[in-house]
Amino acid sequence: MFYRTPVGDLVAAEITTQPTVAQTVLFAGAAYTQDDTHREYDVSPDDRRFLMIRERGGERGSLVLVDNWLQELIAKVAR
Repeated sequence: MFYRTPVGDLVAAEITTQPTVAQTVLFAGAAYTQDDTHREYDVSPDDRRFLMIRERGGERGSLVLVDNWLQELIAKVAR
């Protein structure tokens, strides 16, 4: 399981049937966006990479996702 701490660190916790949960801080996350209005991170299917939004100069950044960009490009070139 992955989660963010109140100070922004990204943590991996191994869930077992033992009475305690083993936790490992993967890296400090204070430089990355953390709030309750959107997903703070995403994990690749192989659990080896993370996608996070980094803050710049105290300003919040934004993420723009363009789906099917190749088809849109082909349509614009064909005009």
